[in-house]
Amino acid sequence: MEEETFTPPPPSGDENASPSPAEVFTQELSSLINHDNVEQLLTLQTEIYQSLQQSSQALTSFNDFSAGAYGRLQKDFEQNTKLLKEMKRDLEYIFKKIRVLQQKLGRRYPDAAPENSY
Repeated sequence: MEEETFTPPPPSGDENASPSPAEVFTQELSSLINHDNVEQLLTLQTEIYQSLQQSSQALTSFNDFSAGAYGRLQKDFEQNTKLLKEMKRDLEYIFKKIRVLQQKLGRRYPDAAPENSY
């Protein structure tokens, strides 16, 4: 990178006139700056910016992948949830029928049925 330095505009009017207070302040401020440190900071900022761009791209790719996978898995999840609900309903019906049969058998054969079985 080229080092950019501030050069104040030429004074308007007389060339022998003393510099304006703003020009003096600018020159003094410029002399306080370590240009090597500024260059290092700019290089570091550029590296960080590039790293953040790469991270952002990776996250965007991952989010796109996740959205696609979620769409596919959501359908499977809904189907499996529906299947589990049907199975639960079927099992509840089966156990209800078993209880009814146990009660009928218990009334018909009270001596054959074990205690607390229904």
